[in-house]
Amino acid sequence: MTESITLGIDLELPDVGSQDWAGTIRTSFEAISSHDHTGSGNGTQIGTNGLAAGAVTNAKIASEAVGSTKLLAGSATGFTTRVFGGTSTGLANAQEIAPSPAISSLGVGEVFTFIPGLTNTGAGTLKIGSATALPLRYMGQALVGGEVVLGRPCICLVDSTVIHVLNHGGGWATWTPSYTQSSSMTFGSPTTSAARYQLHGNRVDYMISASGTLGGSAAPGIDFTLPIARSGNPAGSNGYTSNSGLFATYCFHGSGADIQMRKYDGSNFITGVTASIVVAGFYAV
Repeated sequence: MTESITLGIDLELPDVGSQDWAGTIRTSFEAISSHDHTGSGNGTQIGTNGLAAGAVTNAKIASEAVGSTKLLAGSATGFTTRVFGGTSTGLANAQEIAPSPAISSLGVGEVFTFIPGLTNTGAGTLKIGSATALPLRYMGQALVGGEVVLGRPCICLVDSTVIHVLNHGGGWATWTPSYTQSSSMTFGSPTTSAARYQLHGNRVDYMISASGTLGGSAAPGIDFTLPIARSGNPAGSNGYTSNSGLFATYCFHGSGADIQMRKYDGSNFITGVTASIVVAGFYAV
């Protein structure tokens, strides 16, 4: 039997008791295939590159154009906007990017990438387009230096009041340690050739290299101050000292303000000669 549906297409339905369902269905699909889809009175009009009676036309989403950098007007809820900001300008600790098209306001969850034109040396901000500059954070902490490094791509996530740096640039911050000694031993005219550190959330990684002339009464330890105060354990350090020969050393994590370097056997340093120390380690803050 034949049944007419509202699209104006006559479909063949099997008679009661019929066994030829496959043939009947094939006939119905052939009827649909031959039907006019271009806009006849009996058909359903489908616009160019559109669906369902022109609901989506000319490859637009919800009648909003998709710009080169943003999905506009909330046409796809839940998507994260990712924008390339080019190479940053400004100051080392107050960098700026200028995406195109221009950005005048920021939304929580937006992601921006850029190539730093400078390396930060401390806490900093990022200004995106004409929007208000916001403080930068890495793993919840203010920057200390080396998180945003010249020429190394940086990825940032906009929050309500800050911008999170999602990838550490691999640079180092620096500090100027002070040296003290056990008992009455002196560490005369110390020279620090390197004192660098990175802050990763609640962990500090550091390295230090220094030398000086030991005097006074021989003692077992040389102390140096830390860039950020320690907060208990965990902590781990290792290094060596050259003091009348090469000695393996260990580091005593005493107070929260400094670390003491000792010879592996606990013996005193030899005074009257130069002592060079090299230490690398980590500790919690």
